[in-house]
Amino acid sequence: MKKLISLVAALALVGSVAAAPKKPAAKPAAKPAVAAPAVAVPAVPKTTAPSGGAKFIIAPWGGYNIAQKTDLVTASEANYVPTLTQSVSNDTKTQGVAGGLDLWYGEKFQFGLGAYYQQGNKTTKTTSFTAAQSGSVAGTITQVVQVNYLPILAQVRFFVFDGFYVGAGAGVAVLISSKIDGSTSFTQAQLNSTLLPFSADLSGTAIWLQGKVGYQLDLSDLLALNVFANFSYQIQTVSYKDLSSNGTTTSYVTADVKNTGYNITPGLAIAFKF
Repeated sequence: MKKLISLVAALALVGSVAAAPKKPAAKPAAKPAVAAPAVAVPAVPKTTAPSGGAKFIIAPWGGYNIAQKTDLVTASEANYVPTLTQSVSNDTKTQGVAGGLDLWYGEKFQFGLGAYYQQGNKTTKTTSFTAAQSGSVAGTITQVVQVNYLPILAQVRFFVFDGFYVGAGAGVAVLISSKIDGSTSFTQAQLNSTLLPFSADLSGTAIWLQGKVGYQLDLSDLLALNVFANFSYQIQTVSYKDLSSNGTTTSYVTADVKNTGYNITPGLAIAFKF
């Protein structure tokens, strides 16, 4: 009987153990995730405004001026044509050298000052006279009209894109080394009042308006090359004082002549940047 009770108890213990809930098996440790390789993000370049590349620029330049024939030049060609002559010739040059200095401050938008020398018109007129006109001998009288300018301007320019710019300026221009010179192959004793050579001093100040277009090529951080063209318009009246003399008396006659016209001046500048 005791054996039977022991057997039943053992079976009951085995059944309770089998009926107990099983603990879930421990999961194996997860493998560490492999880091994805870093992708390099390209740097975004800084967008810089087109400019001259410096805040302060000194630019000496040289060029060539092409001028319009003004009323002063036309008057000098027509002046002094007596009736009895062998020939009259006019050699009119409406071009000449130019050069000066520009100062600029700023980057994309720049402002500054400019001053330069510019040759304008030069007319050489030679009149050959017959013996009847001169009194007893034949000869020539030469008259040279020379007009040169010294413009002084306040100016601005704007870099539309890297290197290329447009600009404008306004100021005044004074006449410099401008005069009318008369000379003759006659002696003073052979001259009469009709053949008196005409000489005069020229003076006047023009209102000077200017447009500019150009391209700046940077050679280094401190140096650049500029190729440009100035388009200017002068509004001027020239005054002259007659200094003609026949050896004994001198007449002082003053008069005003219009000298308004256009100029086209291509140039080349070396820009020093600071």
